[in-house]
Amino acid sequence: PANSAPLTALPPPPVVQPAASAPAPETDPEDTVRDVVDRWAATWEAQDLDRHFACYWPDATIYTNGAWQSRAQCREKEAGIFGRGALIRLTRGAIKVKIGGDEAALDFPLSYDRTGGANGDYHSSGDQHLELRRRNGEWRIARDKHTDLAQPPLAPKAPDEPGPHPAKPQQAQKGGGAPPPRVTGPPYRDHRS
Repeated sequence: PANSAPLTALPPPPVVQPAASAPAPETDPEDTVRDVVDRWAATWEAQDLDRHFACYWPDATIYTNGAWQSRAQCREKEAGIFGRGALIRLTRGAIKVKIGGDEAALDFPLSYDRTGGANGDYHSSGDQHLELRRRNGEWRIARDKHTDLAQPPLAPKAPDEPGPHPAKPQQAQKGGGAPPPRVTGPPYRDHRS
């Protein structure tokens, strides 16, 4: 046709750059350490041995039967308790959290109830103290101590020390150290007491 204009190439479409993604919001450390405690409690109640001990650093220490023991020693002991038909329930009170850099301390009242199963019924109630450490951005438990309210303190406060004095950590001895004094009759001493 005589009136038609010559065809010209259209300009290429503009290149659309993906929008720059905003950096992920930083998670509040207090929320993160509380999540670790929630996971610790849930996996204990579920008796999920692997996931429960994944809440601890491999070099964690746990106060059990009157002495500080390694994570591996406590895991071996719990393997004889978890999955033996018992129902485990934890009841936690309000959690007090203190965070300083890559360390956090959490204190809260904790009741432990185990009913049924091969190890029989057991109840423990006391104060739970967890120390968490952040390594490579991940928070896990480094120290775990439950002070059963039915037991006397193991290390009295020295007269010249101000304020409350927690029991001094003891080195775990071969075989777990001397057995603790027997409190009232359950056949099994809770590993957190």
